[in-house]
Amino acid sequence: MTQAIYVNVAAYREFELVKTLRDCLAQAEHPQRLRICVCWQHDARDSLEELEGDARVEIIDVPYRESLGVCWARHQIQRRWGGEPYTLQIDGHHRFAPGWDRTLIDMIEQLRRQGVPKPVLTGYVPGYDPWNEPEGRVREVWGTGLDRFEMHGVVFMRPFVIPAPPAAPLPARFWSAHFSFTLGVFNEEVVIDPAIYFHSEEIVMCVRAWTHGYDFFTPHRTVLWHEYTRRKRVCHWDDHADWGQRHGRAIDQYRRQFGLDGTVRRTYPPYDFGTLRSFREYERFAGIEFASRGVHPHTIANGVPPDPHHAASDEAWRRALVTSHCADVFVDRRVLEHDDCQMWGVFANAEDGTELYREEYARNRIEHFLATQSGDMIHFCIAFFDRRQPHTWTVWPHSLQRGWLERAGGLWPRPAPSPADDSP
Repeated sequence: MTQAIYVNVAAYREFELVKTLRDCLAQAEHPQRLRICVCWQHDARDSLEELEGDARVEIIDVPYRESLGVCWARHQIQRRWGGEPYTLQIDGHHRFAPGWDRTLIDMIEQLRRQGVPKPVLTGYVPGYDPWNEPEGRVREVWGTGLDRFEMHGVVFMRPFVIPAPPAAPLPARFWSAHFSFTLGVFNEEVVIDPAIYFHSEEIVMCVRAWTHGYDFFTPHRTVLWHEYTRRKRVCHWDDHADWGQRHGRAIDQYRRQFGLDGTVRRTYPPYDFGTLRSFREYERFAGIEFASRGVHPHTIANGVPPDPHHAASDEAWRRALVTSHCADVFVDRRVLEHDDCQMWGVFANAEDGTELYREEYARNRIEHFLATQSGDMIHFCIAFFDRRQPHTWTVWPHSLQRGWLERAGGLWPRPAPSPADDSP
């Protein structure tokens, strides 16, 4: 039991699951020390093949129609934790480096010797291609940065390449649901709220874990790979008509718990923040203010935390913030579908006409939007950071032969509350 690892795998109709579990075991230096618990949400025709009889694999068998979502599944798995000293949370679509278990334990114990009591190795790990293995694996070391506050105020994250990988795990500000390796007691101290549906999972768990005393680190070596494209993947919302209501309730709870856009903050026991560090201390550490959707330039630039302004006065700290702006826009396909159009100009302007944002969408990007979306309206997201408030957005196609064509645009939308925000 000394170095046993409890592996948490939530898998929904996952075509890569068997290969993931096989590789997890095959690449481990000590596979006998693994206890893998899979919440297997599946069709009756699916099979885990030889793994169904493997003593190292515990299966929570769930007909997929009875599933309540990914966080509900992870919650069930956490309840099965048996006291193993380490725990790894992954999805059902991963590949592993040889000796991954020994590498992760060595990193965790190195951090503990350096005085970090509760380290977490986490982040958006490099991708792999199930149809091009192993040649399709990304070989860089990735970190995890802030992408934007989306329309409802959920913090979206994105990977970035670390150009010169460090010699040791690097402090990080974010937590990833598809890769989290830490002490086993995490399963008792930071219990996943089963009511969270999907989008708010990572930022909620991130701040809760940090306030419970856990510190995040990016591994300085790639230990596993993740599949990102969702090609051939069936998701929970594809099968469950009530997913929108579940999503809306979860986003409403997130907005209230984090105080988004002036929402009065509430607690949600037993899924509250910890008491070792405060919510406000996390904001200072990460360089993010949830109430205003404010972000520090150091965070936007993927600087190593803590934020340089974390010890400044409230006034000075807020003065350094810029606002994350995000709009989901919908444009009539007929305005955009021109065979001779070589680019779209995408703009955001302040009320006085000042241009706050400009981007040129090249022909290959245009073709991707038109080919992957059906129906009369084309949807995409405009996102940027600026201290000023945008007033309008514009999409303006351009043709080499005919110049600027018919444009589309509208008023910049106000930050969107969740569908349940007006509930008592």
